[in-house]
Amino acid sequence: MDLDYDGLMIELHPDPDSTWSDAQQQVSAASLQIIIESLILRQVKPEDISYDTLEDLRFKIDKYDNELLDILQKRMEVAESIGAYKKQTNRKPCEKQLKWPMKFDEPQRNTTKKMN
Repeated sequence: MDLDYDGLMIELHPDPDSTWSDAQQQVSAASLQIIIESLILRQVKPEDISYDTLEDLRFKIDKYDNELLDILQKRMEVAESIGAYKKQTNRKPCEKQLKWPMKFDEPQRNTTKKMN
């Protein structure tokens, strides 16, 4: 149990099936005993893990998450501009999109003519 929790919240009831509410999330004393006995307490710092490395990796993930959120924010701003433009020009919110000159998911056709 190395999730950096300060504790666990477990609802205990002498007869969980007869509770008036939340019976599915309550456990009996016997079940609680099984839960406690099955908890695995990990070492504070296993020898094969560098917390400096883990912190560096977590920092990178946080940095990339922030970059993704920035990109998504910029995309949202462009989408809002498209909506404002369509409203201003009295266009439908959903209209057939313009086709790209080339579809990326289809192979390109060979347009060169064979010489006989």
